Amino acid sequence: MLASMRTRVEAAQQSRGSQAQWQEFADSVYFEGQDFADRAEKTREDIEAIGKISDAGSQTLVMWLFVAFFVVAATGIAIVWMSARFLGRDVSQTLGRMTDVATRLADGEKDIHIPATHRRDEIGDLARALEVFLQAARQIESMAQEREALRKERRQEMARFAQRFKTTVGEVVNGVASASAQLKTTADSMASAAEQASVQTTNVTDSMEQASNGVTAAAAASDEFAMSIGEISRQAAHSAALARKATAAASGADETISALSISADQVGQIVELIQSIAQRTNLLALNASIEAARGGEAGRGFAVVASEVKELATQTSRATEEVAAQIRAMQDSTGASVGALRSIAEQIKELESTATSIASAVDQQSVAGQDLARSIDLAARSADEVSSNIVQVRETSYATGAAASQVLNSSTELEAQAMTLQTQVSQFLQHVRAA
Repeated sequence: MLASMRTRVEAAQQSRGSQAQWQEFADSVYFEGQDFADRAEKTREDIEAIGKISDAGSQTLVMWLFVAFFVVAATGIAIVWMSARFLGRDVSQTLGRMTDVATRLADGEKDIHIPATHRRDEIGDLARALEVFLQAARQIESMAQEREALRKERRQEMARFAQRFKTTVGEVVNGVASASAQLKTTADSMASAAEQASVQTTNVTDSMEQASNGVTAAAAASDEFAMSIGEISRQAAHSAALARKATAAASGADETISALSISADQVGQIVELIQSIAQRTNLLALNASIEAARGGEAGRGFAVVASEVKELATQTSRATEEVAAQIRAMQDSTGASVGALRSIAEQIKELESTATSIASAVDQQSVAGQDLARSIDLAARSADEVSSNIVQVRETSYATGAAASQVLNSSTELEAQAMTLQTQVSQFLQHVRAA
């Protein structure tokens, strides 16, 4: 657009055109200036929009806007200078003031009053265009100040954010590093404990197998012991029954021997009676012999009979003495037998009582043996369950060891990631502070 305007001015100067030609030229400059002002306003709006997005881009646009403003100002000065030559003194003075305004505006002044903005001709349009540029410059300066304040605030906020980020993330990273180190230590302890638990469970498993075998053998022995106790109980009961029968038999023998002793006493009494009769018979035979001797021949036969009677009485007396001796011996034997039988009966009673006590004790031992067998069987089952649980514990310890290894690997990786994160955080904070 500037090249076109320059071409038109040079053509007008060379042709020494009329007032109408200059009016046409001024109108074209007005319309092009209006179009340029509209473009400048749109550019200002674009600058404001872009300024909200990027500070660097807005600074570039501001720079280009000032360049465009300076170009427009220079163009306006040129137009004013040319118009001053062709349009008269009033226009020259007005354009001179506007040139001064444009110069001050180009120098960066913002507290400027632009004249001729009320005019309805091309000079008024140019003044209003300069007013638009002045307002745009003021807005750009205000926006620049706001952006600078915002940028400063952002830098401060970024510094505070970096500090907070460093504090927070640093604490987190340090916490993660500390936790990973502690987790690594815990994982090492878990792995060591799992290994020790595995070794101990293996030893316990072996011990439990031995204990289970011992308990199984004890259970079998307790079963045999219970069977033996049952057999002893039956034998003791049988012995008690035999003792009771022997006691009854001894009682019967005692009664029989007692009756025999009574019979022997009665026989002794009869023998004594026979001895008494024999003694009397012998005495009668002696008297008969004496009387036969007195009778002489008449008494010889009677003497022979008396002698025979005496001899028989003597034999009877000897026989009765022998029978009495045998009866006394039988009575002594019978008394001894009765005493022995009574002693045997008492011993049998004691044996019966002992057998009964043994049977009762054996019954109690049988019950205790059964309880022991049940306890040993329960202990065997418990040992099997404990062995099974120990196997599960060993498998769990293996799994714990594997998990501890995984935790150890994870903690090592976490520690490495924490160090990497710490490095990245430091680099990020350096970039933020540099920005």
